[in-house]
Amino acid sequence: AECAVLGDLHYITFDHRRFSFPGACEYTLVQDFVEGTLRITAEQEACGGHQPLSCLRALSITVPGASARLHSTGEVVVDGRVVPLPFASAALTVRRASSSFLLLQTFGAHLLWGLETPAAYITLQPAFANKVSSTRFPMPCTIAVLCPNAIPVPQVRGLCGTYNWDQRDDFATPAGDVEVGVTAFANKYRVSTDCPVLSPVPFEPCSTYAPRRELAAATCAILHGASFQVLSGPTVCQHCGVRCSARPLLSAALPPPRGPGAILPALPL
Repeated sequence: AECAVLGDLHYITFDHRRFSFPGACEYTLVQDFVEGTLRITAEQEACGGHQPLSCLRALSITVPGASARLHSTGEVVVDGRVVPLPFASAALTVRRASSSFLLLQTFGAHLLWGLETPAAYITLQPAFANKVSSTRFPMPCTIAVLCPNAIPVPQVRGLCGTYNWDQRDDFATPAGDVEVGVTAFANKYRVSTDCPVLSPVPFEPCSTYAPRRELAAATCAILHGASFQVLSGPTVCQHCGVRCSARPLLSAALPPPRGPGAILPALPL
């Protein structure tokens, strides 16, 4: 299963629930609440003073025996020291997957970290899917037939959701209850209580940045043109236009569309 955190506002959980949250803090994306073997956090900061927009600045991962932090500059810090790439230890490896991405691999998980456009793609192996717990056994059971009175328990929680093929509990909090609203849910995963608690005020980029609406719409319209139909089709890319239009800084980053054959910079849609 894959969770995507797209540079300015957007999240796609392991179970494919989509939401936007413009918080400026460090938030827990993934945490293993059953075995305690994995925690991934993301640091978001205001994008160059463009409030209320926030951008992804760093990604941190903690596993048994190591911790690493990937910065938007491409700097990699492992156990408190900057390391050259490629880097390998018994707990994790980090290397350049391409000119645009760093790849961090560890047991049961790997992360793609965007360098040109801040974005994170987190893939977990099935070992992090639901565990089965039982009132008769103190430890989680992985074989339901051996566990009378067993119920499935999400092993991971965080802004990336629960990875149990059920979107209804993706907004589960660290305490195990399920929030209804995005803001209340995300506030529960602040790493530091010093960060402000955001109020549930809806943020509409196209209203906040009205002068850029027309250019963003024209640029994003290319995604629905003939050039992209062969690659994606209407079903695969049904959300692309929405996410593209919701990028408030798009008009500052891209020139006006140049017609058929134009090459666009990569956008994390």
